[in-house]
Amino acid sequence: MGKERGDTHETGEIKRVVSSLLLYLDSLPSYVVVIGATNHESLLDKAAWRRFQLRMELPRPTRRQLELWFQEFEKKTGNNFGIAPSTLAKKMLGRSFAEAEEFALSVYRQYILRLPSTDIKLITLNELKLWESQVKTGKKTISGGVDDAG
Repeated sequence: MGKERGDTHETGEIKRVVSSLLLYLDSLPSYVVVIGATNHESLLDKAAWRRFQLRMELPRPTRRQLELWFQEFEKKTGNNFGIAPSTLAKKMLGRSFAEAEEFALSVYRQYILRLPSTDIKLITLNELKLWESQVKTGKKTISGGVDDAG
């Protein structure tokens, strides 16, 4: 929403939206707290950056934190991944919690859609392959298909 207005690839509409956002932020009373978040700080308009007095970076989760997250996801859903949470954490190391959740929800969604006959371990392994290929190619792909061979 606060994308750099000087980007030559953007339309005038984005420039108007960002300008309006900045005007709105400037008109807020001093007692109002505005919190923003981004995963692409280099794309934000420099004027938008100046509106925030405090900036903090949230580090990527550790392997142990990811392992605990996957354990909690299994408890919450009542299903396991067919693979140990420690193994999943090792494979997903370097990813954010949001990416871990996206991965887990994709596996869970595919599992539910394939009930009653389904192999959660196969779904998990195939989804891991997709995620690993994203890292190798540097591309974000849309997952959703699991090879039905099995």
